[in-house]
Amino acid sequence: MSESVNTFKFKASILFAIISFLVVIIAGFLRDVRFITIIWRSLLAFFIAGGISYLIIFILEFKGIINFDAKDTEEEIAEIQDKMPNDANKDDKKPKEETSKTDEKNEGETAENEEGGGFKPLNADNLQRIAS
Repeated sequence: MSESVNTFKFKASILFAIISFLVVIIAGFLRDVRFITIIWRSLLAFFIAGGISYLIIFILEFKGIINFDAKDTEEEIAEIQDKMPNDANKDDKKPKEETSKTDEKNEGETAENEEGGGFKPLNADNLQRIAS
């Protein structure tokens, strides 16, 4: 877990550093500054922006603002399995009489739907066409 947090800090700080690097380069070219000045300023902006963003992310993580909901996936899976009712266990607890009654009721409903007025799938022959 700590590896993903450290990579997040590193990746975010690199992203902000690259953005600042490119902004300084573009601003230097637009103002007709010497090339060596553009390079030094962009490198300086790269390191400063990267360091500041890494520091800010580190402080936010330390205060618990970033990754406040981070847990190990194994813990999350165990919690979810504890909270979920086991359907197999519930079926075993039902008396066999109730199960057979519900099966008979379901069979009766499907027979009614098949005989009339039930669901009929659409096909090209059943569609009504409107003349325009």
